[in-house]
Formats: sequence, C-alpha cells, structure tokens
Amino acid sequence: MSLLVKAGKGCIDDHGILSVANPHMEELGLRHINFGLLNLGRGERRSISTEDMEWAIVILGGSAEIVWADQGGERRAVVGERPNVFAGKAWSICATPGSEFTIAGASPGPSVEMAVIRSRPLEQHSSRPSITIVDPSMVGVRQAGQDCYLRKINDIAPESAGRGLTRLIIGETYNPAGNWSSYPPHKHDHYTEGEEAELEEVYFFRMSPREGFGFQRVYSPERGIDYAYAVEDGDTVAIPYGYHPVAAAPGCELYYLWVLAGPRRVMRVQDDQRLVDAVNRR
Repeated sequence: MSLLVKAGKGCIDDHGILSVANPHMEELGLRHINFGLLNLGRGERRSISTEDMEWAIVILGGSAEIVWADQGGERRAVVGERPNVFAGKAWSICATPGSEFTIAGASPGPSVEMAVIRSRPLEQHSSRPSITIVDPSMVGVRQAGQDCYLRKINDIAPESAGRGLTRLIIGETYNPAGNWSSYPPHKHDHYTEGEEAELEEVYFFRMSPREGFGFQRVYSPERGIDYAYAVEDGDTVAIPYGYHPVAAAPGCELYYLWVLAGPRRVMRVQDDQRLVDAVNRR
C-alpha cells in the first residue's frame, strides 16, 4: 500500500482533468476527496458542469478567464496573477452542485495551472447554483508553530468561511527551508465532540528550487500503519487517517496545498500526546 502519488501520475477524466487522487483509487483510502490538476494554454477552453459535486479550483500559477450565467445575465472574471505558488496568495473559484461555466487559459505564458478539487456536498442544495470568486484579499494569512516548526498558512476556504462549499476545507502551507509543519504531529480521523473532527486529507507539494525535496510521514498506532515518503515537486499524498508531519530539506522551501473533507465541515485536531509528553519531560 502506498499513499504517495508521484508527479504526473493519474488518469484523464471526462473534463480533461488529470485525476490524481480519488475514492476510486482504493489503495489511497479516500471516501470524499477527488483531487486533480488542469493546465490550459492561452485561449484553450473547458466547459464545466459540476453536476452533483461541489468544486473548488485553485489557481496555482498563471491566469484564467471564467464565464458563467446568473440572474443578472452573463458574467466573466479573470482569476489568477501569481506566476507560481511561491509568489503570492491564490485566486480560487468555488462552485456549488448544478453550476455551469466555461474556463479558459488567459496567461501570457505557456499555460495556467490549476488544482481541481471535487466532493459530494454534505446536504442537498436547495438554493440555485452559484459561483464564488475568492480573490487574494479574501485569503487569511496566519503563522503556526514556533522555532524549527514555524510555518505560514494561507486559508482559502477555512471552516469559518464556506465560500459556498459544504464539505471541503482548503488552504496552503509554506515551510521555510529545513522546517517542519503539521507539527507537533496531529490527526483528525475520529469524531469527538469539541475535541477532534473526522476528516481525510490530501497534500499536493511544490518545491523551491524544483530540485528540492521533503519528507512526509503518515502513522497511526491504533491502525498499525507507519509510512514515510520522500516528496518531490508535483507529488501528492493521501492521508485517510493518522498523524502526518512534514519536513522540508535544508535549502528547500516546501509548499503544499491541503484539502480536508469529512462527514462534518468542522476542523478539530488531536496532537500525538505521547510524543508531546515525552518532549516536555526532557
């Protein structure tokens, strides 16, 4: 069993999206998250119908034009401005089930790169389909940890702001070179009221420089698993359960887009208390 999907692996779906991790890939253990990647050259278009899924499209680099209809008629917007994930906050598009839109590459460069995230909603939508454009001013920035596990987090669709999403929680984490994140190791795989949420997760990695690397550990003593992966630029790791710390190699800034989904849109984590207590006793 491997929870690691190497860069470029996956299958092309009906929308022309490279589906990298989804519930049909049984070895990954996912139930809710379908994660994929889409690159569009300038003027290249895709017509999208979200059908019975909620969608989030995060612009990783470049820009795109989206066209959709609402009660006021046809609307259009250009989304994306950063050349890559290390050059600023993201633009994103969130779409409820039943939405229809066209998206086209608008970058002066070779292409726009997008992460495409889909999941079935928590409940049947009674309202009309809707599109929400999340611009960088709507993305919250915070720091977590300290010392060698200090990192920056950009919240795109946090628990406190659904952006029309009922199941997905989305953000980006930046590890300075040599630093750790998701640390102290935490998990969110068992629901306990007010203490822990039941959420699976997917990490998508980028490195600066691209030749850099990091390490991802996924372990769960009660489930009898303990995996460690060297992660490189463009790799994806599925986290169906367990603790999941990440380390960046010295000299390498590490980025990952993270996606959470579960039976409730609630974010609560439990640290590996055994490790925390042992460190505190030193």
